[in-house]
Amino acid sequence: MENIKIISDLVSEMEIEADKLENKGIKAAAPRLRKILQTIGKACKAGRQEAQDIKTGANKEPAKEESENTADTTAE
Repeated sequence: MENIKIISDLVSEMEIEADKLENKGIKAAAPRLRKILQTIGKACKAGRQEAQDIKTGANKEPAKEESENTADTTAE
């Protein structure tokens, strides 16, 4: 799952921006921090969907193969 790597990288960036905002008093870091947090939320949502697709896809594949086999025998 590629989203895990993306989220990990974003968390590292978030820590840097949060440090700039809290400890160094750089107010310009706030919008960057909010943007990173929004992107993390989107990556989490995509990761949840990917996990769901893998889960449901694993259950549907055997049924799909059976229907393909049935279609091949009826065509002959």
